[in-house]
Amino acid sequence: MSSVRKLYCQHIAEINGPDRDEEIARLQHQISLLQAEEADLARLFLQKQLSQETYDELLQEWQSKLKHKHKTIEQLQQEAVVYIDDLEAAIALLSGAPILFARLNRRK
Repeated sequence: MSSVRKLYCQHIAEINGPDRDEEIARLQHQISLLQAEEADLARLFLQKQLSQETYDELLQEWQSKLKHKHKTIEQLQQEAVVYIDDLEAAIALLSGAPILFARLNRRK
C-alpha cells in the first residue's frame, strides 16, 4: 500500500505542478518584502517622520496584506493534503472489497 501512496502523491505533485510551488515561493518572497516594508515604517515612525495615525493606518494595511498572503500559502498547501486524505480513504475502502466479494460468493 505504501507504493500506491507514493504513486498517487507523485501524481498529485504532477497535477499541481511547479506552478503551485512557484506560487508559494512568490508569496513567501512578497511576505519578506512586506516585513522589510514594516521595518521601514517603524523606522520612519521612530524618526518622527510619520504621525501615530498614519503609522497605525499603514500598519493595519500591512498586517492585512501579510495575513492574506499567509492564508493563501496555507490554502495552496492544504489542497494537496485533502487530495491525499481522500485517496487514502478510497484505498482503505477498496482494500476491503476482496473480503466483501468473497462473502458474496459464499452466500450464493
